[in-house]
Amino acid sequence: MSNENIYKRAKELFFEKNSPTDFIAIDSNIIHLEALKSSMSNRFKFILLTGEPGVGKSMLLKRAHYEIADEDIVLIDYPFLSLHDFQQTLSHKLFAKESNLLEKIKSSSKIYTLFLDEVQLYPDELLEYLRLLSDTQKFRFVLTFHTDKDSEKLQQKHFATRTYKMLHMNPPNPKELQIYLQKKLLHASLPELARTIDKKRAKLIHHFTQGNLRQTDKFLITLFDIMDYFYTNHPTKINTNKIPIKYIEMSAIHLGLLDA
Repeated sequence: MSNENIYKRAKELFFEKNSPTDFIAIDSNIIHLEALKSSMSNRFKFILLTGEPGVGKSMLLKRAHYEIADEDIVLIDYPFLSLHDFQQTLSHKLFAKESNLLEKIKSSSKIYTLFLDEVQLYPDELLEYLRLLSDTQKFRFVLTFHTDKDSEKLQQKHFATRTYKMLHMNPPNPKELQIYLQKKLLHASLPELARTIDKKRAKLIHHFTQGNLRQTDKFLITLFDIMDYFYTNHPTKINTNKIPIKYIEMSAIHLGLLDA
């Protein structure tokens, strides 16, 4: 390794950026990404992308929008609490001005696809409006939902008979988490650190985070912050060939994932 403090750079790498170019391909999310892309050539009203918080639904939605790159596909990656705000935003995105959507699309030959994130936060009247738009045959939707009892009720109530496909995302298993971490470090030109994420260490990190990517990113920020501290203040305590297990355990303690 060079004299560069790679731990400081690695720590910054795991702060949330929300860019589709930061998408890290692992087996499970590649399957869902390809399923979304292939569905675009079919007729549908709703595709639901579900999973617990932190499994990568938002990033997958952004990446699909980025790769498909169709001007008639609109991504809105923040939730709405008001029907009026949603109507205004969508009118401006589609027609560059406020308008009556239902009237405007009557003369349009296009079919618009809306990628909407965090839909479990939408009020009932807005969910009903999405259903109304879908019944015009001029709009179709890809929606992300958190998996919990409330969101399951929403799915059944509003979309049960109109859902073309439901894609459920699970947290990555230990092997996939190892690939995720190694790829993230390799993409940032940190091969030395990527090699230190061996099977044993990836499995231990997975044990603490359960594969939740949001929690894993926080874990790695904490881990590399600890290693940055020792590299700067006590360099003789840093083993550049591997990450000491005690530093992983210290990260878990700091995040409340392990009792001291």
